[in-house]
Amino acid sequence: MSSAQMTRRVQSAVARGRGRLPDFRFCCNKLGRDGSAKGNVEVARGETVWGVVYDMAQESIDQLDRFEKGYRRVALEVIQDDGSRVVCQVYVSEQITQAARPLSQYRQRMAEGAAEHNLPPAVVDALRTLEVQD
Repeated sequence: MSSAQMTRRVQSAVARGRGRLPDFRFCCNKLGRDGSAKGNVEVARGETVWGVVYDMAQESIDQLDRFEKGYRRVALEVIQDDGSRVVCQVYVSEQITQAARPLSQYRQRMAEGAAEHNLPPAVVDALRTLEVQD
């Protein structure tokens, strides 16, 4: 979610604001190459995932794919703050672990990005208090 991290990966990325993905939940259950857990979304009726909507060129999406190993892109409808709906590319993984936890620096980057983009305080707090493995 961090603008700094996104633009390091994809210079053309422009944050367009907050978005919510209904009937999904955020979890850290994707097994990372380093053995820690990474962020993921999964279907969960009645729940909502908050995130950031970025605009970028197609070539930039292809470039971002190289950073997001172990995920597949799924086109999902996201609701923006003004109520408009936009189809976004969401990274989803099926490389699941229940044993691993995120690293503390990963948790910190997620929480800082959420705060930077003014995600709901409950979301920021939930990220800040995720159980970590180190």
